[in-house]
Amino acid sequence: MMIPPQVILIPAFKIMNTIGLVNTYFAVIFTYLAWVPFAIFFFRAYFLGIPKDLIEAAKIDAASDLVIFFQIMMPLAKPAVVTVAIIYFVWIFNDFMWPLIYLNDHDLRTVTLGMMSFQGKYSGATTLKTVALMLATMPPMIVFLIFRNQIQSGLVDGALKR
Repeated sequence: MMIPPQVILIPAFKIMNTIGLVNTYFAVIFTYLAWVPFAIFFFRAYFLGIPKDLIEAAKIDAASDLVIFFQIMMPLAKPAVVTVAIIYFVWIFNDFMWPLIYLNDHDLRTVTLGMMSFQGKYSGATTLKTVALMLATMPPMIVFLIFRNQIQSGLVDGALKR
């Protein structure tokens, strides 16, 4: 996580090219899997903030570790799950570098790479640019509007002291 992605750009491309994944979505997906440690650190910090008394009370009630995790910890971590999901969605949706490196076929381009094509032949068509920008910003806005209550409850729960 401390290494900038630009440093591993050429070795990652060579690896994907060697295994034949260049010009496929799998190359981009495998690269995004390298971002999982961020979620692990985020969830670890969130779970450390949950009182240990809840876990001890569940163990006294003879709950197994799976029951404790799925019926106690995960409902409490719903704001963290939503936050990580939104961060990853926006991060991946707006990513420009990795799809630009791996996807050479114009039919495979992502929305952000498609916006790049407006720099050339459509540079004078401001109405097309505006419509494309509106369409490009819709998915993150829709995701935010769907999950805004969970985000707000997560912020309020974190701010209140119990």
